[in-house]
Amino acid sequence: MVLILCLLSFTTNAQTQLTQSFRFENGVYKTFAAFQKNRPTHTGNMIEGNFFINEKTKQAKIEYIRLKGTGKRLDLDSIWAVVIRGIPYVKANPNLPAHSLKVFAAMEVRGNICYYAYDDIEEKELTFKAYNPLIGKPFRTGKAMRKLPVIKERMLRFATGEVADFNYQNLLEWITEEPDIIQALKSLGAIGAEDKLFDALLLYNDKHAVNFPINQ
Repeated sequence: MVLILCLLSFTTNAQTQLTQSFRFENGVYKTFAAFQKNRPTHTGNMIEGNFFINEKTKQAKIEYIRLKGTGKRLDLDSIWAVVIRGIPYVKANPNLPAHSLKVFAAMEVRGNICYYAYDDIEEKELTFKAYNPLIGKPFRTGKAMRKLPVIKERMLRFATGEVADFNYQNLLEWITEEPDIIQALKSLGAIGAEDKLFDALLLYNDKHAVNFPINQ
Protein backbone atom coordinates (compact mmCIF):
# COMPACT_ATOMS: atom_id res chain seq x y z
CA MET A 1 0.00 0.00 0.00
CA VAL A 2 1.37 3.38 -0.98
CA LEU A 3 1.45 5.87 1.85
CA ILE A 4 1.04 9.60 1.54
CA LEU A 5 3.78 11.22 3.57
CA CYS A 6 4.67 14.79 4.28
CA LEU A 7 8.34 15.34 5.07
CA LEU A 8 8.51 17.50 8.15
CA SER A 9 11.69 19.46 8.66
CA PHE A 10 13.47 19.83 11.94
CA THR A 11 16.68 21.30 13.24
CA THR A 12 19.57 18.84 13.49
CA ASN A 13 21.64 18.65 16.62
CA ALA A 14 24.92 20.53 16.44
CA GLN A 15 27.68 17.98 16.00
CA THR A 16 31.25 18.13 14.78
CA GLN A 17 31.46 14.54 13.59
CA LEU A 18 29.27 12.35 11.43
CA THR A 19 28.16 9.40 13.55
CA GLN A 20 25.53 6.71 13.25
CA SER A 21 23.23 8.70 15.54
CA PHE A 22 23.37 11.87 13.44
CA ARG A 23 20.08 12.89 11.84
CA PHE A 24 20.21 14.78 8.57
CA GLU A 25 17.92 17.66 7.62
CA ASN A 26 14.77 16.28 6.02
CA GLY A 27 14.20 17.08 2.37
CA VAL A 28 15.48 16.54 -1.16
CA TYR A 29 19.19 16.69 -2.02
CA LYS A 30 19.87 17.06 -5.72
CA THR A 31 23.64 16.75 -5.39
CA PHE A 32 26.10 14.91 -3.20
CA ALA A 33 27.80 18.22 -2.40
CA ALA A 34 24.55 19.49 -0.86
CA PHE A 35 24.31 16.27 1.14
CA GLN A 36 27.84 16.71 2.48
CA LYS A 37 26.84 20.13 3.80
CA ASN A 38 23.48 18.92 5.14
CA ARG A 39 21.74 21.59 3.06
CA PRO A 40 18.75 20.15 1.19
CA THR A 41 17.80 21.67 -2.17
CA HIS A 42 14.18 21.54 -1.01
CA THR A 43 13.61 21.28 2.74
CA GLY A 44 11.06 18.94 4.21
CA ASN A 45 8.45 21.63 4.83
CA MET A 46 8.55 22.59 1.14
CA ILE A 47 7.61 19.20 -0.30
CA GLU A 48 5.15 16.35 -0.14
CA GLY A 49 5.10 13.00 -1.87
CA ASN A 50 3.70 9.56 -2.49
CA PHE A 51 5.96 6.95 -0.90
CA PHE A 52 6.12 3.37 0.23
CA ILE A 53 8.85 2.55 2.75
CA ASN A 54 9.73 -1.10 3.30
CA GLU A 55 11.20 -1.29 6.80
CA LYS A 56 12.46 -4.83 6.17
CA THR A 57 14.46 -4.13 3.02
CA LYS A 58 15.34 -0.56 4.06
CA GLN A 59 14.16 0.79 0.72
CA ALA A 60 11.78 3.56 -0.25
CA LYS A 61 9.76 3.39 -3.46
CA ILE A 62 8.66 6.81 -4.57
CA GLU A 63 5.92 7.63 -7.06
CA TYR A 64 6.40 11.39 -6.94
CA ILE A 65 7.66 14.33 -4.93
CA ARG A 66 6.11 17.72 -5.51
CA LEU A 67 6.52 21.24 -4.21
CA LYS A 68 3.86 22.50 -1.88
CA GLY A 69 1.94 25.48 -3.16
CA THR A 70 2.77 25.08 -6.85
CA GLY A 71 2.24 21.32 -7.04
CA LYS A 72 5.21 21.05 -9.40
CA ARG A 73 6.62 17.53 -9.50
CA LEU A 74 10.37 17.06 -9.18
CA ASP A 75 12.31 14.92 -11.62
CA LEU A 76 13.15 11.90 -9.46
CA ASP A 77 16.08 10.97 -11.71
CA SER A 78 17.71 14.32 -10.87
CA ILE A 79 17.66 13.63 -7.11
CA TRP A 80 20.75 12.28 -5.35
CA ALA A 81 19.02 11.46 -2.07
CA VAL A 82 15.89 12.03 -0.01
CA VAL A 83 16.07 12.33 3.76
CA ILE A 84 13.06 11.04 5.68
CA ARG A 85 12.95 11.32 9.47
CA GLY A 86 16.66 12.13 9.46
CA ILE A 87 17.69 9.01 7.50
CA PRO A 88 19.16 9.42 3.99
CA TYR A 89 17.73 7.33 1.16
CA VAL A 90 20.13 7.27 -1.79
CA LYS A 91 18.85 7.06 -5.38
CA ALA A 92 19.44 3.53 -6.67
CA ASN A 93 19.37 2.40 -10.28
CA PRO A 94 18.09 -1.18 -10.35
CA ASN A 95 17.26 -2.90 -13.64
CA LEU A 96 13.50 -2.39 -13.40
CA PRO A 97 10.89 -1.55 -16.05
CA ALA A 98 10.71 2.14 -16.95
CA HIS A 99 7.24 2.52 -15.41
CA SER A 100 8.32 1.17 -12.01
CA LEU A 101 8.44 3.36 -8.91
CA LYS A 102 11.84 4.90 -8.29
CA VAL A 103 13.93 3.10 -5.68
CA PHE A 104 15.90 4.88 -2.93
CA ALA A 105 18.04 2.81 -0.57
CA ALA A 106 18.47 3.72 3.09
CA MET A 107 22.01 4.65 4.10
CA GLU A 108 22.15 2.08 6.87
CA VAL A 109 25.70 2.97 7.94
CA ARG A 110 26.69 6.62 8.17
CA GLY A 111 30.26 7.65 8.84
CA ASN A 112 33.63 7.79 7.12
CA ILE A 113 32.48 4.91 4.91
CA CYS A 114 28.73 4.74 4.38
CA TYR A 115 26.76 1.65 3.35
CA TYR A 116 23.49 1.02 1.53
CA ALA A 117 21.93 -1.87 -0.39
CA TYR A 118 19.02 -2.47 -2.72
CA ASP A 119 17.25 -5.23 -4.63
CA ASP A 120 18.09 -5.69 -8.29
CA ILE A 121 17.75 -8.09 -11.20
CA GLU A 122 20.74 -9.56 -13.04
CA GLU A 123 20.86 -11.69 -16.15
CA LYS A 124 23.05 -14.74 -15.63
CA GLU A 125 23.94 -17.79 -17.68
CA LEU A 126 22.71 -21.02 -16.09
CA THR A 127 23.52 -24.61 -17.03
CA PHE A 128 20.62 -27.06 -17.30
CA LYS A 129 20.80 -30.84 -17.39
CA ALA A 130 18.23 -33.26 -18.76
CA TYR A 131 18.20 -36.63 -16.97
CA ASN A 132 17.36 -40.10 -18.22
CA PRO A 133 14.65 -41.28 -15.77
CA LEU A 134 15.69 -44.91 -16.23
CA ILE A 135 19.31 -44.55 -15.19
CA GLY A 136 19.17 -41.21 -13.36
CA LYS A 137 22.07 -39.75 -15.31
CA PRO A 138 22.17 -36.63 -17.47
CA PHE A 139 22.10 -37.23 -21.21
CA ARG A 140 21.95 -33.61 -22.34
CA THR A 141 23.19 -30.26 -21.04
CA GLY A 142 22.38 -26.77 -22.17
CA LYS A 143 22.83 -23.15 -21.20
CA ALA A 144 20.32 -20.35 -21.03
CA MET A 145 20.19 -16.77 -19.78
CA ARG A 146 17.87 -16.13 -16.85
CA LYS A 147 17.01 -13.00 -14.87
CA LEU A 148 17.64 -13.58 -11.16
CA PRO A 149 17.06 -11.43 -8.07
CA VAL A 150 20.21 -10.11 -6.36
CA ILE A 151 21.10 -7.65 -3.62
CA LYS A 152 23.47 -4.88 -4.65
CA GLU A 153 25.63 -3.67 -1.75
CA ARG A 154 27.40 -0.34 -2.04
CA MET A 155 29.83 1.64 0.08
CA LEU A 156 30.41 5.37 -0.22
CA ARG A 157 33.35 7.44 0.99
CA PHE A 158 31.73 10.44 2.65
CA ALA A 159 34.69 12.77 2.18
CA THR A 160 34.89 12.26 -1.60
CA GLY A 161 31.62 10.69 -2.78
CA GLU A 162 33.44 7.71 -4.28
CA VAL A 163 31.15 4.66 -4.57
CA ALA A 164 32.20 1.02 -4.90
CA ASP A 165 30.74 -2.44 -4.49
CA PHE A 166 30.83 -3.56 -0.89
CA ASN A 167 32.97 -6.69 -1.01
CA TYR A 168 36.11 -8.23 0.45
CA GLN A 169 38.64 -6.83 -2.02
CA ASN A 170 37.24 -3.32 -2.19
CA LEU A 171 36.97 -2.98 1.57
CA LEU A 172 40.60 -3.98 2.01
CA GLU A 173 41.59 -1.25 -0.44
CA TRP A 174 39.53 1.34 1.43
CA ILE A 175 40.85 0.65 4.94
CA THR A 176 44.61 0.62 4.31
CA GLU A 177 45.18 2.75 7.45
CA GLU A 178 44.15 -0.24 9.58
CA PRO A 179 46.63 -3.10 9.03
CA ASP A 180 45.28 -5.01 12.05
CA ILE A 181 41.76 -5.12 10.62
CA ILE A 182 43.13 -6.09 7.21
CA GLN A 183 45.21 -8.89 8.70
CA ALA A 184 42.24 -10.22 10.64
CA LEU A 185 40.14 -10.34 7.46
CA LYS A 186 42.93 -11.90 5.41
CA SER A 187 43.39 -14.61 8.01
CA LEU A 188 39.81 -15.71 7.32
CA GLY A 189 40.17 -15.65 3.55
CA ALA A 190 37.84 -13.99 1.06
CA ILE A 191 34.99 -16.45 1.63
CA GLY A 192 35.40 -16.83 5.37
CA ALA A 193 35.54 -13.06 5.87
CA GLU A 194 32.20 -12.38 4.19
CA ASP A 195 30.28 -12.46 7.47
CA LYS A 196 32.81 -10.13 9.12
CA LEU A 197 32.95 -7.37 6.52
CA PHE A 198 30.15 -5.37 8.11
CA ASP A 199 31.77 -5.55 11.54
CA ALA A 200 35.09 -4.46 10.02
CA LEU A 201 33.38 -1.49 8.39
CA LEU A 202 31.82 -0.36 11.67
CA LEU A 203 35.13 -0.76 13.51
CA TYR A 204 36.92 1.29 10.88
CA ASN A 205 34.33 4.07 11.16
CA ASP A 206 34.68 4.13 14.94
CA LYS A 207 38.43 4.68 14.56
CA HIS A 208 38.20 7.18 11.70
CA ALA A 209 35.53 9.74 12.42
CA VAL A 210 34.79 12.31 9.73
CA ASN A 211 34.00 15.96 10.41
CA PHE A 212 30.57 17.08 9.35
CA PRO A 213 29.20 19.09 7.60
CA ILE A 214 31.99 19.28 5.01
CA ASN A 215 32.87 22.69 3.53
CA GLN A 216 30.22 24.43 5.61
